[in-house]
Amino acid sequence: MKIPEWFKGYHFQICNNLQTLERIKSYNLEHDFGKPLCIKYDKTGKIHYPNHAEVSQKLWDDNNPNEHIVGWLIGNDMLFHIGTIEEVNEKLRKSGIANVLTLLITALAELHANAEMFGGIDSTSFKIKWKKFNKLGKHVVTTYFNEVGDRHFTYVIVRKDMEHRHAMVQGTHAAIEQIRKTRPSLHPSVIYVTVKNENKLKKVCNDLIDNNIEFTSFTENFGHFEGEMTAICTEPLPDNDKRRKFMKKFQLVN
Repeated sequence: MKIPEWFKGYHFQICNNLQTLERIKSYNLEHDFGKPLCIKYDKTGKIHYPNHAEVSQKLWDDNNPNEHIVGWLIGNDMLFHIGTIEEVNEKLRKSGIANVLTLLITALAELHANAEMFGGIDSTSFKIKWKKFNKLGKHVVTTYFNEVGDRHFTYVIVRKDMEHRHAMVQGTHAAIEQIRKTRPSLHPSVIYVTVKNENKLKKVCNDLIDNNIEFTSFTENFGHFEGEMTAICTEPLPDNDKRRKFMKKFQLVN
């Protein structure tokens, strides 16, 4: 394989800022499964798949309504093959670094998986595709990681209607569950914020989904709060991530 210099230089940061392994697997396995629905033949008999990414995303979303992130990845699969720097910047601003880096590393794998069709990695066709991809990849990692470094912030949301000692324990449970799901080697700053009660906590879940912020909610299995949602922990958000603006509306725990 032809490994980009930016991948070698930012290997640790890239690997610690990807989507979850489960989502990466689903996206990589399913991203072309809409092609049979949009197959076309030109006058020479050559096969084309117009808008296959959008068709595949709709097919995924129709069958997996609770996993919109994988659908987003499928729909944007061609970003690093045909996109521009402006389009990459827009996706980064709206969807965050984990989604964009997952597309980037998948594109790296796809280039090599399809290299034989281009005549191998030494062919002119491959080199043209590589030049575009390499430029976009270098732009993403050097701009992003040079700006934000390794500073990330995880928000733990707990309830005001619980005693302080209980709230801290429940929040810790939520944080542990979130860490198990995403980037366990990352060590973010932790910010505890609060909402009024369980109903407000449940509403926050919907708000986080609307703002494309991954999270884990914790429901107590025994004791005084058995069966109740007690806390939420968000994914680590980079320092300059636009999604942090939404989190600033919450009151800090005091």
